[in-house]
Amino acid sequence: LFVLFGTGRSASAAPENELAGTCLLTWAPPQMDNPQIIEVPATGGGTLRLDHNTDYILQMPQVPVEQSLYVIGGRNIVMIGGHISIPWQGDGASIRSRTMLIFRETTGTVHVEGVLGDGADISEGIQIDAPDAVVQIQNVRIENVHARDQNGFTDNHPDLIQVYGNAAQVWIDRFTGSSD
Repeated sequence: LFVLFGTGRSASAAPENELAGTCLLTWAPPQMDNPQIIEVPATGGGTLRLDHNTDYILQMPQVPVEQSLYVIGGRNIVMIGGHISIPWQGDGASIRSRTMLIFRETTGTVHVEGVLGDGADISEGIQIDAPDAVVQIQNVRIENVHARDQNGFTDNHPDLIQVYGNAAQVWIDRFTGSSD
């Protein structure tokens, strides 16, 4: 696993961006081939099962999405902008239902830019299990990630970003957050 924290300029391991150092993005979204657009409903992100040979644009609504977004598959995935706010999920809720974003089995580049994550019951920020993917996270903020058990953390150990299954590379720039 290679993790690159951006500096506002292109790094030799990062994709070339002719405007690097002069614009807000360190890494441009990936080139896409006839991408499918998926409009994420505000009532809930839920699970998206995507074709491994297809590119996708995840179009976020103008209001906060109030459920975890779990993305399985896809080649190149682009998510620009949006707000995921996890409300109370009920007693006995799973960690997955309290996670902002999960990416699994993606085969190309995942580009997450300008997204805000928060909510009364957010216990995880972004989880990654995509050994063949390059994951680019930039201009993202995740606030107040927390366990319900603030003393022993018996329900969860809250992470802002967790690569739990591996990734080819993870690039992070202009990322902020808070966690207990």
